[in-house]
Amino acid sequence: MHKLNWKYILVFMIILCGGFLRFFKLSQYPIQLNHDEVSQLYDVESIVQTGKDIYGNFLPLAFPSTGDYKIGHYIYISTIPYLLFGNKEFIIRIPAAFFGTLTILAVFLFVKVLTKNWIIAILSAFLVSINPSEIFYSRKSFENVIGVCLDFFGLFCLMNNFLNNKGKIWGFFGIFLLSLAMYIYTTHTIIVPLILILFAYSFRKQIYPQKKHALFLFFTWIIFTVPLVVITLINSGLRFRATSVFISQDTNLGRLISLNGNTIKSYLDFVFLKFLNQTNPVYLFANGLDLTNQSIIGIGPLLFAQFPLVILGIIFIIKNKPFFYQGIFILGLIIISFIPSAITFEDYSPHRAMFAFTNLSILSGFGLYYLFLYLKKNTNVKIRWVGLFMIFFVLFLNFVYFLRIYIGSYPFEKSEKIEYPMKEISLYTWSQYNNFNSIILDPKFGKIEPIIGVGIHYYLAYYGNISPAIFQKQYKVGNKQRELLFDKFSIRKVYWPEDKNLKNTLIIVSPWSVPLADVDENLIIKRFYFYDGTLAFYAIKL
Repeated sequence: MHKLNWKYILVFMIILCGGFLRFFKLSQYPIQLNHDEVSQLYDVESIVQTGKDIYGNFLPLAFPSTGDYKIGHYIYISTIPYLLFGNKEFIIRIPAAFFGTLTILAVFLFVKVLTKNWIIAILSAFLVSINPSEIFYSRKSFENVIGVCLDFFGLFCLMNNFLNNKGKIWGFFGIFLLSLAMYIYTTHTIIVPLILILFAYSFRKQIYPQKKHALFLFFTWIIFTVPLVVITLINSGLRFRATSVFISQDTNLGRLISLNGNTIKSYLDFVFLKFLNQTNPVYLFANGLDLTNQSIIGIGPLLFAQFPLVILGIIFIIKNKPFFYQGIFILGLIIISFIPSAITFEDYSPHRAMFAFTNLSILSGFGLYYLFLYLKKNTNVKIRWVGLFMIFFVLFLNFVYFLRIYIGSYPFEKSEKIEYPMKEISLYTWSQYNNFNSIILDPKFGKIEPIIGVGIHYYLAYYGNISPAIFQKQYKVGNKQRELLFDKFSIRKVYWPEDKNLKNTLIIVSPWSVPLADVDENLIIKRFYFYDGTLAFYAIKL
């Protein structure tokens, strides 16, 4: 037992460091709650206090939110930290950070039972702990983090049942966790059935002696997933969520269908090309997270230094028969995991491919292990230690570069992506609340091109400490373009030739809606800036 203690200690330290990277200054980075986070947070407050979302829907399965109908599980899970820590901004990020940290343990257990190799399992857990996409999505309120964690724990349990013969109860827990992942996030509704098919095929020799038990687990999975199918069919919000992101919404596909005249062939060709795009090394290792505008070498879902490790991992799998089938299983998981992002309307959607990125980190763990074996076999002790130092030094430098981009470049260059500075605007408007009869806010803003902020009413309501019960009664849709109304607030398009004649009104607008040259300088009482100092909005006193 004492011989293994150092391994457990090392795993614990990796998990501890990974947790630190996910929880440290969680309220400060990212620099502001984005519109998804503030909408989830205010809905959490509304559910706890009233049992309804802010639109008055009682315990909904899909929250209308900002019109995108979010699946409600993350919001319900977030009620736990809300009740524990109170109404704080950071509590909406705690579930993702918690499950993101647990994923490190899940990966270690999964790889250990798959490969029966402590070193590969430890290296895989280490690489997952410093993976850019894992850290990035674990530090925001993102439900796919939970789904990925459940997938790996589920596979670990299934393998304990069929590969380690530790008891049938492990198989039941595995099916339960994988089924639960399907409820958490739509991506897993697609990939979990494929994962189970891949698992059944890859380990058919181990499963066959327990075929009756395997059949029982299959029907158990059907029972667990039938409610999901029924709920999706009868819930218009969930159906809208699924259809609104499907590849059919891609205008490029429409043009291809018109050009080819064959719908089925066009779909197949288009999806195949999109799938190949998801495996583009530049996307995976250089700029896929879109955190900076500086150059082609930004930050991908994986560290740039992992690229040669992934290649070495593939070579290692091919050359080493003891690990061949386990490695092929990992490659199969990677292929499956890219399917959801290949059938959506976006060119790239890394948030839907997190499970693939985690498995790519596992594959790079195989590659790192291969390097260790090579150094051990072909070099003397001194060169071996120098080689190990250089490998980890390169990984360390690459990780530091990621932190510089995430902490430095990302907030300066992409602050409009999180609707910055909406928090500051909300706090300011409430400080001016008693000075005006009405407050109008035009949600059009942006740096390079105009975008429409979709979560303004959530920002104003949350930072104004409006009771959700009161908001539910006040909120209504107005008659003007994009108009939402509550209290004395109107969120809508500003038409300056008409609105400039209003009295005792505060108007907050961006230069995209009302150019500065059109406004008397004496009427401007406050300016709001993006994180890099570029003008975002200004307040007009009428």
